[in-house]
Amino acid sequence: MHLVQVEQLDKGILAILRIQSSQEKMFEKQDLMLDKQDQMIEKQDLMIEKQEQMIDTQRQTNKEIQTLRYDLKTEMNERFNKIEHELELVKDALHKHGIIA
Repeated sequence: MHLVQVEQLDKGILAILRIQSSQEKMFEKQDLMLDKQDQMIEKQDLMIEKQEQMIDTQRQTNKEIQTLRYDLKTEMNERFNKIEHELELVKDALHKHGIIA
């Protein structure tokens, strides 16, 4: 009876050792997977940082474009007003000399 029990315990111990070995392999794979996830998160953080920089650059570019448009519009309006004024002076001079009615 004791021999049968010892044989059964021996089988049980081998099974437990195989389970332990399988668990150790599984833990190694999980560690590898966690390392990969950490690397992926680092890359995502870098990508987010780059995107934020790009958004900042786009905002600055948009602001510069708006400022340029405002400046250009102001200058063009001043030039057109000057041209209109000069045309009025020319028309008045032509009218005074009887060239146009």
